[in-house]
Amino acid sequence: MKRFKIYDELQKLKCPFQTKISSIIQLPGLRATIYAVDRPSTIQIKEILMKSTAIEEIKRYGEDEIKIVRVPPQFLNDDILKVIDTYAKPIRINNILDQYGIQTGSKHVFGKKEGMRHIPRFLQMGAVQVHVRYEEQQRSVSIAK
Repeated sequence: MKRFKIYDELQKLKCPFQTKISSIIQLPGLRATIYAVDRPSTIQIKEILMKSTAIEEIKRYGEDEIKIVRVPPQFLNDDILKVIDTYAKPIRINNILDQYGIQTGSKHVFGKKEGMRHIPRFLQMGAVQVHVRYEEQQRSVSIAK
């Protein structure tokens, strides 16, 4: 859907988009990205646009992705992909850079969630636990005695 058609659709659906949207960027083809001013606005705009019959698909950024943060440098990409493959379809592995643009050795790993399978908050990689983040992740609380 073209950018200006999204504005028309939002007006038809009586969405107060002037105060909720910071920009709409047209991507190649019929895709567009909408940037909202805050998270509640993003959720509200998505819910409103889901009522439209003119829009085929709408997703929040990262909605179906998982992110494994700070994977230590001793793990090769192939080993990382084997671990993540159990829970998600691997998308990319980014090397973390320091303030000078030099690789720190740690990596962030991104994957696309497959189905509704529960993904643990931490994954075991050898003797190391790595933290997993994703949308709708159950929050956990630790209590010290």
